[in-house]
Amino acid sequence: GTSGENGTSGENGTNGTSGENGTSGENGTNGADGTHGTSGENGTNGVNGTHGTSGENGTNGVNGTNGEDGTHGTSGENGTNGINGTNGADGTHGTSGENGTNGANGTHGVNGTNGEDGTNGTNGINGTHGVNGTNGEDGTNGTNGINGTHGVNGNPGTNGINGTNGINGTNGVNGTPGTNGVANILNNANNRVTTATGNPAELQAESNLTYGSSTLTVGTRATIGASHTNAADYTTIAGGLQSIVSGSSTHGFIGSGQLNSLDKTTHSSIVGGCNNDIVALGSGNCKGHFIGGGINNKISCYIYASSIVGGLQNCIDNGSRSSILGGNQNCTRYVNESTILSGESNTIRDNSGSPHCSVIAGGYLNLIDGNAYNSFIGNGYNNEIHNTAPGFSSIVNGSNNRIGDSCHNFIGGGSCNTIETGGQHSGIIGGHGNHINHPFSFIVGSEISSSASYTSYFNTGSFNGYVDVVGNVTANDFITTSDRNLKSNIEEIESGLDIIKQFTAYEYEKAGRQDAGFIAQEVAEAIPYAVFTGSAGHLTMTDRPVLAHMHTAILELEKRIKAIEDKLN
Repeated sequence: GTSGENGTSGENGTNGTSGENGTSGENGTNGADGTHGTSGENGTNGVNGTHGTSGENGTNGVNGTNGEDGTHGTSGENGTNGINGTNGADGTHGTSGENGTNGANGTHGVNGTNGEDGTNGTNGINGTHGVNGTNGEDGTNGTNGINGTHGVNGNPGTNGINGTNGINGTNGVNGTPGTNGVANILNNANNRVTTATGNPAELQAESNLTYGSSTLTVGTRATIGASHTNAADYTTIAGGLQSIVSGSSTHGFIGSGQLNSLDKTTHSSIVGGCNNDIVALGSGNCKGHFIGGGINNKISCYIYASSIVGGLQNCIDNGSRSSILGGNQNCTRYVNESTILSGESNTIRDNSGSPHCSVIAGGYLNLIDGNAYNSFIGNGYNNEIHNTAPGFSSIVNGSNNRIGDSCHNFIGGGSCNTIETGGQHSGIIGGHGNHINHPFSFIVGSEISSSASYTSYFNTGSFNGYVDVVGNVTANDFITTSDRNLKSNIEEIESGLDIIKQFTAYEYEKAGRQDAGFIAQEVAEAIPYAVFTGSAGHLTMTDRPVLAHMHTAILELEKRIKAIEDKLN
């Protein structure tokens, strides 16, 4: 019969706890895609504009590189869904569970309202694009546009470059030479150079000016330049202005310059410069001197072979075989075989005139004085070496350093350091305010004064390496570094007594004095790292490893004594 009306559904009972999910059955195959809806009709094309007149085709340019792909446009709105395709065949059912007993059929209730649609699943991967359709046929070209009007004429161009000048015409023909005149040559002889006499009919053949075999000979003296005085035979002034060679300055040479002079000297030369002089004192044999150039340089002496290369107001006074290379106001006086290289107001002087053989290399106001033979000042300011016969002293640099009345000394640098009488064979490395007046002394530091011979003095310092001392060392204390951070591979000494029993303590004489200690060869067999080879080839040793093993030996003996005492008690 016909079904009755559905009754209203009862209220849902509370849900029971969900059972464990069963394994999912295999997915059924997808149904075939539904057919696509028909495409909408294409819109009509707009009317083509009229084409302008075509210009002549230019040559094709080189193709540019492809530009980067533009960003994708935003996706269009989804079209309406097509009609669903027919459902695919159902997948095979899983095996059915056992049927329960059928309950009595109840009347059908009214269907409940449909639940809200679930959220859409993620979109599947897009399919590949279909092949593009063929292009439609081109539309017909529009009619040509009207030609544009002509542009305004440009400004006139600049004028062209002038043409080159035409070739010069050839020279006219020379006229015929006139007839030669005839002149009388006075004092005529072979190879003599003729000069004018002021009479057109006479020439003078000069006896002191001859030319032959490619050689021009000018008598016994030659002068080139203006306002010179050359009164000496076999002497040449090669150029310049107002230079003078006196009558007794034979075999001399002035190259150029102004107001240079040779006076009573022979075989001497001034190459150039201004106001440079070489002059003999008295009736001495002043010869063989040289001034290269500069201004106001002067050599005045009795004897020979000194030179000033250049500079300003340098002088060699009463000495021989001495040299000044340059600088300003440097001077050697009454010394032989000495040299000032450069600097200002440096002086080497002595009243004996004996060989001095000293050198000042440079600096300002440095002085080697008296019989300070074979001495040297390198540089610096106001350094002095005095009366140090037989000499052999040096100040390398610094200021206000002094070596006086002592010999074989050395000051390396610094300031206000002195080595005085009695301080021979001594040295000061540098520093300030040091003073030595004992022989064979040596100072490294500042504000130190010697108090004994054969002694070296130091301020607080450090040595990185070994120090070999032959003799005694006296000090208030000996302190060695022993920080754990400076040590590695630290291990406790396990046996001390067995080690120190391998060598013996002795009394002996050493360097003429009674002493006591160990023999390095014996210690080397027990504690090898305590023994070294000194610079003279003899064995040396350090006492610290021996003391460390003695410490361990004492602790071992203490344990033995304690064990005996415990046993007796």
